[in-house]
Amino acid sequence: MPFEIARRRSQDGLRQAEAAGGRDRAQLRQAEANVSKDNAQLKNATDIAARYDSLQKQGVVSREQSDQTRTNAETLRESIHADTAGVESARASVEND
Repeated sequence: MPFEIARRRSQDGLRQAEAAGGRDRAQLRQAEANVSKDNAQLKNATDIAARYDSLQKQGVVSREQSDQTRTNAETLRESIHADTAGVESARASVEND
C-alpha cells in the first residue's frame, strides 16, 4: 500500500512537470511570435515615418503628423526590447524544465 501511494505521487508529479513544460514551450512560441509581429509592424511604421518626413519637408503634412509617425516607430522599437526579454524569460523556463 505505501508503495502504491508513492507510485501515484510520482506519476502525478511527472504529469505536472510535463504539463508545466508544455505550458512553458507554448509561452516561448507566443513570445517569439510577438517579436516577429512587432518587427513587421516596426518595418511598416519606419517606412511610414520616412514618407511622412518627406511629406513634411514638402509642406504637405504638419510637423506634428510627422513626429507622431516617428513616435509610433520608436514605441514599436521599445516593444521589441520588451518582447525580446519575454523570449529570454520563456526560454529560461523551458531550459529549467
